[in-house]
Amino acid sequence: MQVIQTSAAPGSSPTVRVRGYSSNVSSNPLYVVDGVCLSDISGIDPNDIASMEVLKDAASAASYGAEAGNGVILISIKKGKAGQGKITYDFQRSSQSLARIPKMLNAEQYIDYMVESNTFTQDFLLKNWNGTTNTA
Repeated sequence: MQVIQTSAAPGSSPTVRVRGYSSNVSSNPLYVVDGVCLSDISGIDPNDIASMEVLKDAASAASYGAEAGNGVILISIKKGKAGQGKITYDFQRSSQSLARIPKMLNAEQYIDYMVESNTFTQDFLLKNWNGTTNTA
């Protein structure tokens, strides 16, 4: 069985191959979740899965028909117990903003910085600066 992540996009489903690549239209396996046949299980929370079983040979998958030619993955979901209800909530949040924007040096401050670090001499920098270009 091969599980290949083809995209790094959030929420993208990996590609699963049970019997390799097929000449059929699709090489995806058939998912059977608690007796219900599905072509995609991206809507199932991994925390709700109790067990998984992979049927890769044709004889064991024969009861599912031609759709099972690429293999079958049997999935059992966890069951709740009567009178013992439980609600769980998972949450993630992300932000893409700067906490602080650094201040830029102006041309004179940059010249002072380069001279203090002994990278260039002040004469060299002043000779190559037109006197009007600035960074701020």
